Amino acid sequence: MSSPEPIALPNPPNDGITSLQYIDNNNSSSQQLLASTSWDGALRLHDTFAKTHVLTHVMECGPLLSMTSSPSSSSNKVFTGGIDGSIRQFDIATSTPSLIGMHGSNSSSSSNDDNKKAACSAL
Repeated sequence: MSSPEPIALPNPPNDGITSLQYIDNNNSSSQQLLASTSWDGALRLHDTFAKTHVLTHVMECGPLLSMTSSPSSSSNKVFTGGIDGSIRQFDIATSTPSLIGMHGSNSSSSSNDDNKKAACSAL
């Protein structure tokens, strides 16, 4: 059995990748979204089915150190942890980021908010 052929996606990060994750996209059965974060501070979405670049959004926090998707499969949201201590939510449907919290060096997931728990668990 041979190895699958590697595929290069358009508009890759300009710096080191810190996270990769497939996102459950309930809005479309024809898209397979791959989200990535990197040291250049950008969240990128690629459709690996169509081999296209969907969007790049540079967060306002410097390098992104971590990322996770929403724990709810009905929600198209991505959460990122920035080097500045910010926890941000990015709504894929509206391309809207929002600051949902901050973490310190001793970050934990003891919050009662499931979205903050998911974001902190990725840190």
